[in-house]
Amino acid sequence: MYIICGILIGIILGLTGAGGGILSAPILHFIGIPLSQAVPIGLIAIACSSSIAAAAGIKQKIVRYKAALLMACFALPFSFIGVNLAKKLPQPYLLILFACIMLIVAMRLIFTINAKQNIIAHINPKNGKFYWNVNTGLFVGGIGSIVGFLSGLLGVGGGFIIVPLLKKFTNLSMHSIIATSLTVSCLISLVSVYFTVIHGIYIPLKLTVVFSIAVVIGMLAGRKLSVYISEKYIQYGFAVVIICIALSLIIRNLNFIIS
Repeated sequence: MYIICGILIGIILGLTGAGGGILSAPILHFIGIPLSQAVPIGLIAIACSSSIAAAAGIKQKIVRYKAALLMACFALPFSFIGVNLAKKLPQPYLLILFACIMLIVAMRLIFTINAKQNIIAHINPKNGKFYWNVNTGLFVGGIGSIVGFLSGLLGVGGGFIIVPLLKKFTNLSMHSIIATSLTVSCLISLVSVYFTVIHGIYIPLKLTVVFSIAVVIGMLAGRKLSVYISEKYIQYGFAVVIICIALSLIIRNLNFIIS
C-alpha cells in the first residue's frame, strides 16, 4: 500500500508540480500512520522527488531561482510557527482544518481553470526572468510566508499554493512555474523536516525510504505523462481527488469528535 500510494502521489506531483504534500499526509494517515509521523514522511518524500525535478529545471534554465530562494527565506520563520501550533492542536481538529484547506484548494482549481490573469510580477520576455521591484518582492515573499506556515502546520510542500498564484499573477510559462514550484517545495520541505526532527518526533526510517523511492518513481512517470494530457483535465482530476479525500477526512474525524 505504501508503494502504490507513493507512486500515485508522485504521478500527481509530476503532472501538476503540486499535490504531493496535500495528499501524502492524509493518505499515509488513512493507511495507519499517526499524523505526527505521516507529516515528516510526506515532507521527506516531497523533498527527494522535488529535488530531482528541480535539478532538471535548473539545468534547463527554467527555474526562477531568485524567486524560489526568496520564498524559502520568508517561509523559514513561518514554518517554525506552524510546527509549534501543530503540536498544540488535537489531531482530529488538525485533520479537519487540513480537509477544509483541501476543499478550498479544490474549489480554486475548478473555478480558476479559465480565469483571466491579473499580472503583479512581470517577466522580461527577452530572458524569461522577473522584473524585480517592491511589488514583485512583496508578492513572492507573501507566497513564501503562507507556504511556510502551512508546511509546518500541515506537512505540505506548498505547490498547491505556489502554482495557481504564479499562474494567475505572473506571466511565467507553465513549465517554469512547475519547475520553480518544485524547487521551493524541496527547500521548504527540508526546513519543515528539520523543525519536526528537533521537536523530537520519531520518523520510521525504512518506511520513509520505501515511500520516498515510490514517490520519486511516480514523479518521473508523471513528468513523462504531462506532455500527453491537457492541463485542463489534469486540474479537474486533481480537484476531484482532493475533494474525495477531504470529505473522507471530515466525516471520519467529525464522527470521532462526536463519539
